[in-house]
Amino acid sequence: EKIEDCCKRHSALGERCHTLLSRLGKSECDPPALGMALSRAGTELKLTADGSDRHIAEMMADGANTGMKSLARHLNDCRDATPESRVLAYELIREEQGFYSDMLKFL
Repeated sequence: EKIEDCCKRHSALGERCHTLLSRLGKSECDPPALGMALSRAGTELKLTADGSDRHIAEMMADGANTGMKSLARHLNDCRDATPESRVLAYELIREEQGFYSDMLKFL
């Protein structure tokens, strides 16, 4: 339930991001295909080694933490970002913080 709710909130934030990018005449950036493939392979390998609920929660918490750090770096590096994009980034960081806290309960 927590994961489904989080996915819904992420999707809503994503739609707002798409709308903002479109309005600003900017295109979306997809992650490189090789990076995605390596990430998927790493995840599959970790799950093969330990597919327990606790380990999955730990992996998801790690992902949320990585996302928060990445967003914080981008906010610090992109001082000229629009106020609306900065608000979206901070909202996503707060969402990730909540998800991270939820996952810690399963460790």
